[in-house]
Amino acid sequence: MSLNIFEIWDGIGRQTPFAVRRDHWGEEQHAVVERIECEKLPYGKAFGYPVVNGQNSDRFEYDEQWRNEKLIPCCGCYQWTFIEDAEINKDKKLSDQYRKRLNKALSIFSKLTFGKHKGYTVEQAFLQNNQYIEWALLNVEKFCLTKEAIHLLEGMVAGFKFPDQIKRINDQKLLLCLKE
Repeated sequence: MSLNIFEIWDGIGRQTPFAVRRDHWGEEQHAVVERIECEKLPYGKAFGYPVVNGQNSDRFEYDEQWRNEKLIPCCGCYQWTFIEDAEINKDKKLSDQYRKRLNKALSIFSKLTFGKHKGYTVEQAFLQNNQYIEWALLNVEKFCLTKEAIHLLEGMVAGFKFPDQIKRINDQKLLLCLKE
């Protein structure tokens, strides 16, 4: 039987962080709940971040409240399961480093701040001219995409794949962002 996030939180002794998965998500996906605001069970607000394949992810960045406030969507729905064996990063410093990197690495919803597509989202610029995004990855020093953004963009145009060289350059830029 599925529960909502607040019932799970209550059932594990009101401890955070903990991991949960919605019933329709794949095994590779879950959310880490970092904070709960609950005045009266079984409802409230749950805050956290998504994880895909063991890595922090921007997979659910389309949800503006999750992206901006870390408010987990549908947290009161009875569609959640506690993930007991999920590896949860309790090291706040590393979590802050990840957030810093995500703030510099762009998602498909991030707006470009340079060039002829300034003001467009990465997705809009890519759909207009996918070579522009490749050019930016090669030539604009501070331009990098999250791994999830690369994956999502590759799925938007049939048969399109970023060349391995561009993916390596993007990965190097992501590492540099993490060190800054």
